[in-house]
Amino acid sequence: MKENLRSRLINYAQRFVGDYAEDAVSQTCLRLLQAGFDLDKAAPGLFFTTLIWVIRDELRRQSRFVGAEPPDRGEAASVEARILVGQLERLVPTLRILWKAEVEGLTHAEIAQEIGSTPGNVAVLIHRARTKLIPLVH
Repeated sequence: MKENLRSRLINYAQRFVGDYAEDAVSQTCLRLLQAGFDLDKAAPGLFFTTLIWVIRDELRRQSRFVGAEPPDRGEAASVEARILVGQLERLVPTLRILWKAEVEGLTHAEIAQEIGSTPGNVAVLIHRARTKLIPLVH
């Protein structure tokens, strides 16, 4: 891909996702490569269209953090942390329950009262979240 096109894509993405723009452009290139396109021969419109879908996916991911700030996508955030956050987002809403139990230190009864469930059901949801999380960490 030509450097001029890359800088245009980054400038475009920065309007929507700020510091995540370079990652969005990289994700765009990865998607096109996975689809079998030659990056040197692909039309600029294809890059922009794919970039728009990458940006939409990212904004959707960020909108899942109801009542919380989206994860830091700044330069200081490591690639591994961003990958882990992406995997963790797939666990929503059971991840929120696990977060409340492990990070916030709430009891099963407190969580159950908060979500309108029983402590036993909360224990099951926490177990399921841990079960899904373990393969992602290893």
